[in-house]
Amino acid sequence: MSTAKPDTGIDIARRIFTTNPGLETVVRAEFRKRCFDAGADPDHCDAEPDTIRGRVTASAPAPVMDAVAPAMRSIHHIRRPVTRFRLDAADPLGGIERVLTEAEIPEMADAASFRVSCNRRGEHPFSSQDVMRVAGAALNARHGTPVDLTGYAVDVNVDVVEDLCTVDVAVTHAALSNRHPRAQVHPAALRANIAFAAVRFANLDVDAEGVLLDPYCGSGTILLEAGAAHPRLRLEGWDWDERAAAGARANLAEAGLAGRAAIHGEDSSDFADRYRPGEVTALVTNPPFGRKLGRSINFPAFYRRLFENAAAVLPPRGRMVVLADRTGALRRGLAKAGGFRTRRAKLIQMSGVWPTIYVLERKP
Repeated sequence: MSTAKPDTGIDIARRIFTTNPGLETVVRAEFRKRCFDAGADPDHCDAEPDTIRGRVTASAPAPVMDAVAPAMRSIHHIRRPVTRFRLDAADPLGGIERVLTEAEIPEMADAASFRVSCNRRGEHPFSSQDVMRVAGAALNARHGTPVDLTGYAVDVNVDVVEDLCTVDVAVTHAALSNRHPRAQVHPAALRANIAFAAVRFANLDVDAEGVLLDPYCGSGTILLEAGAAHPRLRLEGWDWDERAAAGARANLAEAGLAGRAAIHGEDSSDFADRYRPGEVTALVTNPPFGRKLGRSINFPAFYRRLFENAAAVLPPRGRMVVLADRTGALRRGLAKAGGFRTRRAKLIQMSGVWPTIYVLERKP
């Protein structure tokens, strides 16, 4: 659905972008920049964090939205908003049924099939399955469209967060954050939109040169995002597991980045020995959290060694971006190592945990 601004007559399209909670400001900044790069009038483009975490509401002239939204790298999905309302405390499921019986959803008119998805957060006297059952029955009764949970043509999202219900239609079926074809997948692989945000926090010019280093590269997602954003950077990654390193090499080759990349299947504990002082332009990494991998790590000592190595290879004011789940251990390691000041600490939600993205700057 799009709406025309009455003062201009311009057809404005509104979309919902979904992302990891905590990355809403990254999504907003990316959308505005892409609209600017597309030559759109900034007065007609906007993006604001939604009242629900992990969602951003964006608007732009319809042709601009159609061009910009699918190119977004900080998001998972694009949705078209239909309506939102507060639940009827006395009859919440009945209220959902009544709203969907009257809701205008043009996509349903000629659709061969549909499904209803539900993401529910909070305490309710009903389940997500109850929401999907009631909403599906209401839409079927109105449109006569059959339900198909696997081969659906239209995906209607009916999400409930506390007492707020939102109804959206999915524009994307596959997540935009699954964009990299992978020859191999690491067991703790980072989602591409989070890797994009981490690389963005390094604050590099588009034409930056030198080395972008990831000493715990896994399947190479950070290097893939860095390579896409900065075509003149050399990409260097390390992983102690040669199988993971081989997978990263294959993934980078699949993306056409093999000629700019070097992946080392070795222990990176002393990676500073392999680089000249100041040779590394930026360091962006997602080291083990100690959940799936690295359970036996002494984390304060681990982080201290990481920061000491990073300080030896980064130039003055060079940036290091690191994801950390054990923030206390990181801060202790940072204090003992010295050499950095914290520019930013961004808490995000990722796969059921809440790590922090630390943006550190090498002291001059």
